Amino acid sequence: MSLARDFGFSVPYNGIIKHDSDYHYIIKRFDRYGELKIDHHEILTLMDKNSDQKYKVSMREVLETAKMYISKEQLVELFRFIVFSVVIGHGDLHAKNLSLIYSSNKLDERAMQLSPFYDISTTKIYKDTKKNDVGLKIGNRTSKIKKTDLLQLALCIDIDQNLVDNLIELTSKQFIDTFQTYIEKLPDSIKALPYHTSKYGGQKPFEAVLKEYYKNRVEDLYNNLLEKFNSHSIWE
Repeated sequence: MSLARDFGFSVPYNGIIKHDSDYHYIIKRFDRYGELKIDHHEILTLMDKNSDQKYKVSMREVLETAKMYISKEQLVELFRFIVFSVVIGHGDLHAKNLSLIYSSNKLDERAMQLSPFYDISTTKIYKDTKKNDVGLKIGNRTSKIKKTDLLQLALCIDIDQNLVDNLIELTSKQFIDTFQTYIEKLPDSIKALPYHTSKYGGQKPFEAVLKEYYKNRVEDLYNNLLEKFNSHSIWE
C-alpha cells in the first residue's frame, strides 16, 4: 500500500499496529464519513456478476466495463494500476478489488470515478501463491505477463501504444530503483521476524524473503517487460 501511494495512486489511510507479539493491519474505509455513506460499486457488481466469479472474468472485461462509467483520464489511471500490479506481482487482483465511487454524495449524482485502490499486496512471497502476476487473465495468461500482452490489452480500450510503452518502462524502473529502500527502512525487529518458507518448517528472516522477492521480480521484469534492456546490469 505504501508503494502504491508513492507511485502516485490514491489509497486509503492504512497502517500496522503491534499488540504484544502480534501485528495487525488496519485500513480506513473510504466510503464512510461519520454516519455518512458514499455509494460505491465493485466493478464485478457493475458487470452483473456474483462474488464467486471474481476470478473468472478477464482484465479486458473489467476495463471495458469501467470505460462505460469513467473518463478516459481515469481509464488510463486504472490501466496504470494494472501495470503496477503486474510489476509487483499482485496475484490477488480480481474484479472485487477494483471499485468505482460517485464523484459526490448528491442524490442526483451520476458521474463516477475510480475509488481509492485497496487490498494491494504481492502474492509472490508466499510459498503456495508465487505463480500469478495478477488474478485476472490478460490475454490468455495470469503469469509471465509480457509487454505485448499489455499493449494488446490497451488496444481493446483505445489507449495510445506509446503511452502504454512509457507506463510500462517508467513503472518497472521505479520499482527496480526504489523497492530496496523500503526493505532498508523496516525496523530491525520486523526484518528479523521468522518467515515460514515451506510446509516442512523451513524459515528465513523476513528481510531475506523480501530481498529474494525483489531479485526474482527484477529478473522477471527484464525478461518480460523490459526485454530491450540488459537484464544483468542491475547486479553488476
